[in-house]
Amino acid sequence: MDLRRRIASSLKNVRDRGQRLVQLNVELLKAELKAKGEKYGVAVALFLMAALLALYALGFALATLAVALHLVLPLWLSLLIVTVALLLLILLLVLVGRDRLLRAGSPAPDKAIAEARASVTAAKAQLKRSELGVTPTSAAAESAREEGGRI
Repeated sequence: MDLRRRIASSLKNVRDRGQRLVQLNVELLKAELKAKGEKYGVAVALFLMAALLALYALGFALATLAVALHLVLPLWLSLLIVTVALLLLILLLVLVGRDRLLRAGSPAPDKAIAEARASVTAAKAQLKRSELGVTPTSAAAESAREEGGRI
């Protein structure tokens, strides 16, 4: 009876530790995804700003074309300068956004995945050690056989 209580206690302990391990892995996953989300959020915002400015640049380019066809050089040249400046700003935003995106690395939660794999490996190793500790020794098996009982 004492062995059954110890086994039941051990199983409850393993279950409780397993649940806590899963909770900790989920918390790590959430924290890692939040950090990566913030990094990608900045890059996406920069790309959206670049897209908005590209729309303005297109408007200025079309206005430049219209003025160039209708008017003389000075106004056309001034609108062209504005268009080129906007295009340079767009290029700068895209390059900075791309740099941030490359620095952010892989969007997969690498640490959480590695920790989960390590936890599974440790749990399997602990299970094997537990199985080895529960198996009866040969002397206990012999005495049980002599008494006609089962192990």
